[in-house]
Amino acid sequence: MIAIIIIFLGALVCLFASIKKTENFAMPIAITSIGIALVTTIMQLAAKAPWALEEKLQSGGMLIFDYSAQLFSSILMLGTIIILLGFKSSKNLGADLLGLILFSLCGGLILTGFVHLVMMFLGIEILSIPLYVLAGANKQAKDSNEAAIKYFLMGAFSTAILLMGCAFMYGGSGTLYIAEIAKTTYMQGHLGVSTPLIFGGVILILIGFVFKVAGVPFHFWSPDVYEGSPTRATVFMASVVKVAAFAGFIRLFAIAFGELQAHSWGNIVAIISALSILVGNSAATIQTNAKRLLAYSGIAQAGYMLIAFINSNSGTALWNLLTYSAAYVLASIIIFIIIGVLNQNGKDSSLESFRGIATNNKFISFAIVIAMLSMAGVPMTLGFVGKYNILTSGFAVKPWLVIVALIGSAIGIGVYFKFFKNAFLDAVAEPMEKLSISISQKIALGISIFGILFFGILPIFISNLKDFFVN
Repeated sequence: MIAIIIIFLGALVCLFASIKKTENFAMPIAITSIGIALVTTIMQLAAKAPWALEEKLQSGGMLIFDYSAQLFSSILMLGTIIILLGFKSSKNLGADLLGLILFSLCGGLILTGFVHLVMMFLGIEILSIPLYVLAGANKQAKDSNEAAIKYFLMGAFSTAILLMGCAFMYGGSGTLYIAEIAKTTYMQGHLGVSTPLIFGGVILILIGFVFKVAGVPFHFWSPDVYEGSPTRATVFMASVVKVAAFAGFIRLFAIAFGELQAHSWGNIVAIISALSILVGNSAATIQTNAKRLLAYSGIAQAGYMLIAFINSNSGTALWNLLTYSAAYVLASIIIFIIIGVLNQNGKDSSLESFRGIATNNKFISFAIVIAMLSMAGVPMTLGFVGKYNILTSGFAVKPWLVIVALIGSAIGIGVYFKFFKNAFLDAVAEPMEKLSISISQKIALGISIFGILFFGILPIFISNLKDFFVN
């Protein structure tokens, strides 16, 4: 709660202090406020107990920032800091877009720590509403306007379904607290039955969440929105927003609906996961636009994350999702920052724009290699560690799903090889000139590369962190 307040105040300061100034003026304020919130959260994690002020602020009982909420919040805040460092500020007067990113982040933090369905709904809306504006921030571009309309319509549609699911759940359990809902579903789970209202509520909430994370068959909005939105908004949606949705998703299903998994939603999630992996990777193979390719790749990545949900041990499922999410966020940010660098140097977002980049841009080329290897799940990267943990845990429950995931991973290697092919292998008449890249962008890429390689080469640190926080 302290982190949310700090970031919210930082957003307000950014908005009012930059009314007659460009976004450059407010950027240090935004990064500092998120940095303070991140340090505060890490200190509470290390203390293994909430501060007295934190407990006082949580007296309403609808938000509880336990260790899982703090861990996911740390990933969201770190990801947002790297994104802000990795993209050049807007030249327009005012820092409204920057403020919207911070407000959206507040919604993501709420989504990691809710214990009441009203707070879950508010978290999703606070997370989503600023994105409708961010998607259409480039007002002169038709693609950006189209992305904003599509995202708004799909967001409103999924929110309506989600809210109906919450209404069904209240009708079936008589409460909106997830711990109290768990008491109702516990008995029904052991009996192997569920009332129509409870079952209907679970399915509708599941559909609403699958819309938010762009899982099959509710994925069709994602490629158009990713391609049409400004690159900074796209990477924020693809990484921070998606992980925030998954953090809320697993919190609700592990606590409130865990006992219903075997006969209610477990098989449905497994099927959605398999379809997302296969459809996402297969569709990505025929894309020529890097942002559309990454959108379909994000659909496949959502499928891998869903495998974590079928683990009967909620603590293991949570940690596996956390590890995979961290790898996905860092790799996504790297490649989107490079797309942003190409854009600011007069290139478009097509895969053709990567041709010849390796000759005069060694650091950027190295970053592309690390990001793609991590997304493909190649050993010595954090992406491999996350995928290995998720698949080994899922094999004990759904072996067929792991086989599908491995097939999807084989297809995915071909998808990510497209970046290697264009950057390193394709012959060009003239190599690409040295790209202009700022110090802050180098820092953002450096942090992401370090995280992927350090925890990929030394995964023992992940095990030690798990033992420290979970046990």
